Amino acid sequence: MKRLLHCNGTKVVEADPADLRRLLKSRRGFLWLDMLDESPTETEAYWESHFGFHPLAMEDALSESHVPKVNDWDESIYMALRGVMKHDDGVLEMPLAELDLFVGKNYLITYRADDVPAIERTWVSLMHDDRFIKRGNDYLFYRLSDEIVHDFLQLIDELTITLDYIDDQVFKAPNPALLEVAFDTKRLLLDLRRVMEPQHDVYTKLARGDMSLFDRRSRVLFRDVEDHYVRLEGHIQSMRDLVSSAVETYLSLVNNRMNDIMRALTILTAFFLPLTLLTGFFGMNFFGPTYPFDEWTGKTAFFITMGIMLGLPLVMIAWMRRRRWM
Repeated sequence: MKRLLHCNGTKVVEADPADLRRLLKSRRGFLWLDMLDESPTETEAYWESHFGFHPLAMEDALSESHVPKVNDWDESIYMALRGVMKHDDGVLEMPLAELDLFVGKNYLITYRADDVPAIERTWVSLMHDDRFIKRGNDYLFYRLSDEIVHDFLQLIDELTITLDYIDDQVFKAPNPALLEVAFDTKRLLLDLRRVMEPQHDVYTKLARGDMSLFDRRSRVLFRDVEDHYVRLEGHIQSMRDLVSSAVETYLSLVNNRMNDIMRALTILTAFFLPLTLLTGFFGMNFFGPTYPFDEWTGKTAFFITMGIMLGLPLVMIAWMRRRRWM
């Protein structure tokens, strides 16, 4: 799917992607071309005919396997970023989407294979916010970057709720399912850390003024985004420490509980050991009955004894399960 927005200096209109070549030649205002789930082969030919991108830049954009990075190709800037995908399965089941961008003098191109809510919000804002018309495509890219980092901050807030749940349950009801949630949270935080560090470096380069297409005014905007990533990295590190602490607390509680169970079982064993010795000793055939008592060897006594022998282990298992020892 291709869609095109054209800011002609006075208003923003949704244009037909077929008019892209004509609008590029007009040099009036700027364009935003958004491409979702397009064929890589067709996309490469489309970019080459309309923009003349370097083959290596197009190869990077279409491979969908890069960490966040930025490359300056003189006439355009290529960036690979990561954004939060639209998700309905819970925060711990949410992968991150790759977003490839090309920024030129009068255009912005976004290419993605997944739905990224930050793009949709920026698209709607561009239709209603006059600041885009007055400030150009560098401000558009800043707003898109700000929406992307906003989604990461919201994701951190959702993970904070999950961490609060882990902290509450680790003392109330520690169980293997809670440990699984803790490890899933830790895995997601590790994935976020792997993304945040190189993505932070991208905006550090932009804020430092290494890219010729962005002026001094734009660098101030990118410093604001860079500050958000600094705060994000701090939050992620703190949350990783909290998860590790929660896991250690869980394991400590489980070990203490196991020690309590072993102590109780040891007491029970010590209690029944003399009885076992006595019954074993006097149950030997060296001793004969001194008083005739036929009921001890009748069928009733046999079935009662067998019932006790079979039922006692079942009662002990049920009791141990109730005490959550098994």
